[in-house]
Amino acid sequence: IRVPKGEAAMVSVQGGLAAVDFSGEWDRADDDGDRRVYTSPRFRDTDAYWDIEIDAGIGSIDIEYY
Repeated sequence: IRVPKGEAAMVSVQGGLAAVDFSGEWDRADDDGDRRVYTSPRFRDTDAYWDIEIDAGIGSIDIEYY
């Protein structure tokens, strides 16, 4: 998954054995139960943002802020 630099985004990840790798600038936000939540640098500056939810069992996902 590629998110253009300058865009605001929040990524929520829930998954058992799924490996999720982040590249670029991401901040780890407060977790929500068993979900891990990451935000881009502009997330707190805007009301409009990408809301990406990942629910994976097994696999590998790369998330890039480019």
